[in-house]
Amino acid sequence: MTEPADGLPTRPWRQRLLRSLLYGRNVDRAAKARARVGLAIVAFAAVYAVIGGRLVMFALGADGHSARQAAARDAIATARPDIVDRNGEVLATDVKAPSLFGEPRRIIDKDEAIDC
Repeated sequence: MTEPADGLPTRPWRQRLLRSLLYGRNVDRAAKARARVGLAIVAFAAVYAVIGGRLVMFALGADGHSARQAAARDAIATARPDIVDRNGEVLATDVKAPSLFGEPRRIIDKDEAIDC
């Protein structure tokens, strides 16, 4: 840094430019602080608006891809792997068997349903 005749060091031009851009010249610091807070509020609102818009797009978009994924997940959830011990011998396995059930609201004659 160079020192002028009055003895105070002058700052390099980069520091002076950066300081004037950040703090301005003869600008009220309170007004500048309010402007920065307002800018931060606008930036956060924009980010949340983009996220909200994407969520609405996903909710409204009816594509077959998500339905296919749900069906695949259901098929995977019903198939269970074998339970084995530390030697690799099967202790329990998944047995596929047909299921028979009755819906009580749809049964017309309860006595006949019991006899079968």
